[in-house]
Amino acid sequence: MGLRTFWHRGRQRLRQPLQRGVDLLGTQPTLFAPPRQLGLNLAPAAPAWSLQRLSAIVHQLRAQPSAELMLEARHARHCLSRFWLEAPVDQLAQLWQGAIGTVQRELSASPLREQPLSRDEQRWRHRLLEAVAQSSPDRWNHLLALLGYLEGPQLPSAITAEALPTWLNDLYSWCASANASPRGLLTPAKEADAPGPAPAPLPRLIPTDGQQLLDLFSDEAAQKRGLGLLRLLQVDPDDQEVIDELQTLRLMLAQLLLDVSPDSLENLYRSAIGDLFRQLVQSSLCRRELSSRDQTHRDQLMQLLLEADTGRDEALLLAVALFHPIERIELNLDSFELPGWMHGAWRELSGGTPAR
Repeated sequence: MGLRTFWHRGRQRLRQPLQRGVDLLGTQPTLFAPPRQLGLNLAPAAPAWSLQRLSAIVHQLRAQPSAELMLEARHARHCLSRFWLEAPVDQLAQLWQGAIGTVQRELSASPLREQPLSRDEQRWRHRLLEAVAQSSPDRWNHLLALLGYLEGPQLPSAITAEALPTWLNDLYSWCASANASPRGLLTPAKEADAPGPAPAPLPRLIPTDGQQLLDLFSDEAAQKRGLGLLRLLQVDPDDQEVIDELQTLRLMLAQLLLDVSPDSLENLYRSAIGDLFRQLVQSSLCRRELSSRDQTHRDQLMQLLLEADTGRDEALLLAVALFHPIERIELNLDSFELPGWMHGAWRELSGGTPAR
């Protein structure tokens, strides 16, 4: 055996550890087996947002609400709600008393609170209500996250004045003032104090009540169904099944307009339901010859609008537009008792300057 072979084999033997599995260098970190499930929240983060943009949405919504702004405000409300859930518990007081708390209070007192909740918003509110009922360390996070989804002027029954932390002592009075006006679209308007003759009642076109109609049209699937029917009518204007269904839809929308309270009619007009109404008014359905039933309804609405004192000229005028080509309706709007927003809405419906 030559010297080179001996030296090579000797080096191999010297490099072998004294005992298999022992690492005398200690360069490898100690590894521990991870748990099977750590419990991390793997849901994607909410979209990026800025407080300045949310504040602008709130101010625009209070000045001139529209369907687009309402949609943006819904997403803004959810962003703020998620923010409160993830905010540090020991920073809630400073956040509530700062700029973010101000935007939260303004959004909760905006016209958005008069809008019905979508189905996923209802589920979100239900989860928050369940969490608020638990006396957990993050209970106030859930309460602040819930504020934008409250119904009525009261906090959840699980929250008592004594249980609130000192920095939330004014929450009861704030909720009462923020919800002073009717929350629902169908809440009757406040009656005038001055005595006088009772206004003429509005007609009942269909037996379905206003709340059922509002629940139906608040469903996004129903809105999409209506818009889909209008597109089918454009493709085939003589499809009788589509025409029949749209005629039923027209009656339902007309009845909803008559049932909505005067204070909430503008919000309905600028909502997604209002978008469906506008497209129906501007469709070819309103230019077709009316059935005897619909002609009776139209004449009844026109008679009330022109001859009776109902106090609801704006609702009657919008309902009439569903049964008559709007470009052929020649009326002097100044001769009716209409709120200011109706003049712009009528221009929009008749193809003039948009009201929004």
